[in-house]
Amino acid sequence: GGVVDNLPIRFAESRDPDLIIACMPRFKTYPDRWDVEKEAGIVGTVLRTNSMMIRAILVNQIQACTKPLILIEPDLTDNELFNFENLNRMIFRGEHAAAKILENHPLLTEKGGFGFFRKRR
Repeated sequence: GGVVDNLPIRFAESRDPDLIIACMPRFKTYPDRWDVEKEAGIVGTVLRTNSMMIRAILVNQIQACTKPLILIEPDLTDNELFNFENLNRMIFRGEHAAAKILENHPLLTEKGGFGFFRKRR
């Protein structure tokens, strides 16, 4: 992802994969709606609006996806979007979220999965 396309599902689909595994970390990117009026002012309103727009675009991309999709969303809401002071902890949380979802996901297990992603015995 990046500036133009936060979660490039359409690009991944254009490569004709059997399965798409995407990661979209959840950061604290805007003040809570109650804080916007109290202390954040117009900047908080703009940040909240931007975050809601990005989330709406993400939902539309997921709904339009024609390939099997696994979305991993590590909870990093205690971190600001561009704050990398706790990078090791953020990486650990991402790995943990991925392992938790991928370990028992029906698309990846022996019962319903793709052969090259079968769960180890």
